[in-house]
Amino acid sequence: MRTGFVLIVLAGITFSCSQFSKKEESKTGFEIKTFHAESENCKSDSSLCATFDVSYPVFPQLDTAIQQIIADRLNATLMTGQEGTTLSVEEAGRNFIADFSKTKAEMPEFSMAWYFKSLSKVLINSDTLISIQTDVDVFTGGAHGMYSTSFVNIDPKNGALYLIDSFLKPGYQEYLNELGLEEFRKEQELADTTSLEDAGFTFPENRFQLNENYGFRKEGIVFFYNSYEVAPYSMGPTEIIIPYEKLSGWFK
Repeated sequence: MRTGFVLIVLAGITFSCSQFSKKEESKTGFEIKTFHAESENCKSDSSLCATFDVSYPVFPQLDTAIQQIIADRLNATLMTGQEGTTLSVEEAGRNFIADFSKTKAEMPEFSMAWYFKSLSKVLINSDTLISIQTDVDVFTGGAHGMYSTSFVNIDPKNGALYLIDSFLKPGYQEYLNELGLEEFRKEQELADTTSLEDAGFTFPENRFQLNENYGFRKEGIVFFYNSYEVAPYSMGPTEIIIPYEKLSGWFK
């Protein structure tokens, strides 16, 4: 499989909990832009073509430097095949189409269409946090496509990454992990006595651990385990949400 990209993290709604109250709601609007590219033969035979469709947010009212930081964070999620470099959405699209054309030239018998789809939404747009989620669906041949969900969390005042450390008191990690395990078992309908390993999950030392793939929704912190991360593809991804009310007392 030839791909000169991989994931694009992008994003849309408003947040309303005690940490991002209505008075903090951002006056900064955003726009969703789209980009489409396709191979030359799509109009004549859509079953033997490649398409690339991406939507992503831009925040034109922010300082230009902050806009660039956000764009760089989003573009850094593209795999370029060359370490230390990033691609724009347009470049990633052109590379995807070029890879398809090269594969067709080298393998004339190849008879599967390729596609790259990215559906984006802005989860939170406040004066202290912009949280962005993207769901990506890619197919380049084989038994099944590749699906992934990722997040980018940015402080719009300075462009710094917005981490859980930003609003929870030091020492929260163990408690948050306990809440995560509780929600994980609930999502997977696992009894407290059921071993994660016996249930088919592959956490290090068979001990649950929250990952670094998280975003912020109006109801809580969302953690997403993509396929293959802690379980076989057949078991699919797992999403858990830790409600903010369960973190009462830990807010800075």
